[in-house]
Order: sequence, then structure tokens, then C-alpha cells
Amino acid sequence: MENLDFLLRAMREDPKGVDHFAAPVKWIKETQGKVPDQSSGEIIKHEAEIVQTLKRVNDWMQHHPEDYR
Repeated sequence: MENLDFLLRAMREDPKGVDHFAAPVKWIKETQGKVPDQSSGEIIKHEAEIVQTLKRVNDWMQHHPEDYR
């Protein structure tokens, strides 16, 4: 979840604006909404979905190499 938080913060702060990252921001927010309690038990319960979201964002970024840092 910390990685998702970091990615979302970086997208919000990017000079291109958050709208440029509309799809990844949506995926991150959806996942964050499903895990409002970030206790270790809840994170473990949603681990597969969290990892899948990280992979989706990574795939998106790889298809946008000008944004990949």
C-alpha cells in the first residue's frame, strides 16, 4: 500500500498533471478504497489485488516511457 500511496503522490505532483495519469490513478484509488484499514491483516487479505494493481500501473508506465522514472 505504501508503494501505491507513493505512486499516487508522484502522479499528483507531476508537471503533466493528474489527468495525464487518469487510468493508473483510478486503479490506485479503487484499490485504496477496498483496503481502508491498512492493518497488516487487511493488507494480507487483499495482497493479490494490491500486487495486481502495482503490476497494472507498471505495465501502463512501460507503455509510456516518457513518464517512467
